Amino acid sequence: MKNQLFYSILRYKHGLVLGESLNAGILFFNPATRKFSFELGDLKRIASLYQEIHFNYLKSSVSVLLQNIKKANEDFLTQFELSRLENFISNELLFSDAAGLTFDSVEEIPFSDQFSFEYTKEHLKQLFLVDLGSEPTEKRKRNEEYILGEVNRILKNRDSDFHAKIERNRKIKTQLIDFSFDFYWRAKGAHFAKAISLDLEQPIFIQNKALQIFGALEQLKYHDSFVNSRATIDVLISKPQTRGNFNEFDKALKIIDSIAAPHQIYLEGKWKNYVDRLVDSAEKLTEDIRK
Repeated sequence: MKNQLFYSILRYKHGLVLGESLNAGILFFNPATRKFSFELGDLKRIASLYQEIHFNYLKSSVSVLLQNIKKANEDFLTQFELSRLENFISNELLFSDAAGLTFDSVEEIPFSDQFSFEYTKEHLKQLFLVDLGSEPTEKRKRNEEYILGEVNRILKNRDSDFHAKIERNRKIKTQLIDFSFDFYWRAKGAHFAKAISLDLEQPIFIQNKALQIFGALEQLKYHDSFVNSRATIDVLISKPQTRGNFNEFDKALKIIDSIAAPHQIYLEGKWKNYVDRLVDSAEKLTEDIRK
């Protein structure tokens, strides 16, 4: 059996209309042992961002999820084909949209013999969960949530009506992939924005993520949105806080910058200028476009 790990991100979706969501945890499945494991994110952080949240109900839903995972791991009769893993999760572990919680599609990661299952789990925790992993917790991770949080903060300070100018979670589908951009806006051309954090613990994580993003964005170069049009991919990137990773970060930027589709890279010092341009030039989107 090849080494592989399956995972699904648990998201808290507060505003379905605006498409706002925060990572609440990650569910892992090890096909070698047929066991689930779950890493919980910071629920108090979610509650601090949304004052009206029913925090006790949120905790109760997570508690039910953990009980169901425990039951599935202990029940030797639990059998399902890997192709039906998503169905099992939604039917047996967590009903969709319980307390605003929902699992993303299941993703598969193969790994070589030099990396263990636990090592790969740690890598995913670094990518998707705030303040988890082996980095010191007092150092705030500049992950995708951090990038989008900073962009949203600048937007709110500049334009209280900015929601009318952007569409959250704009999806593009090709024959090979479904890719989701964090938000979309239009001026003289279309802008597809994607937040990418390269503030990771190990150089190999930075390299792997850059290659993953490059591979996905390369698939979009022949999509109608980018052929003979003025559409641009706006890549908002955070850099490592660890100085020893700067060299690998520079290489990662070159990898991402080599994609064929029209694009522009914005590092943290340029995010304000980017938002200023969005506010000053973006058109209001119709409801049909924003749906």
